[in-house]
Amino acid sequence: VSVPVVTAISQEALAVDGATALPDATEEKSYAAILTATGGVPPYTWSLVSGSALPGGLRLSADGVITGTPVVDGPYSFAVRVRDSSTMQQSAQATYSIAIDAAPEPEPEPTVPQVTTASLSAGQLNVPYLAALSATGGTGSYTWLFDGLPPGLNGRISTGVISGTPTVAGTFSVAVTASSGDLQSTRVLSLTINP
Repeated sequence: VSVPVVTAISQEALAVDGATALPDATEEKSYAAILTATGGVPPYTWSLVSGSALPGGLRLSADGVITGTPVVDGPYSFAVRVRDSSTMQQSAQATYSIAIDAAPEPEPEPTVPQVTTASLSAGQLNVPYLAALSATGGTGSYTWLFDGLPPGLNGRISTGVISGTPTVAGTFSVAVTASSGDLQSTRVLSLTINP
């Protein structure tokens, strides 16, 4: 006689992680921020709460990345909801605030864009990874190119976000190029994927 056995696994409640005040942005300058959550079952899916809106020029992706170029300065707040991937799906909600500074006086000539990200956080083998790159100079709108990413990771050309699930452990030299118009610069960053 076979008797089915069901093992109960305690599951931590899903919650939004970290401070709800996002890094400041600057009007007409490229911006990126990552929302994070804890508990539940990853991966998580993010969305705006009905009736809430991001500042003009910014958008929220389903994996919790806010990117874009804000078009109006001022203080803003908006509510987001995160859902996990468990069979009995959990959700959590939080209100974020962001201050958008007024655009500085335009420079007479575009400067060469410079990648300002100094380092990449380490990743874990077979665990979803997410990192956002930033740059200064140029026109404030960039096209990104990536060379040497670990297998399983991809770079988004339009936003400078690295995402995916690494399938090989090790330390990789990733060449990141930010282009703005006809100007560009490259920076080599080290990315470690722990086993």
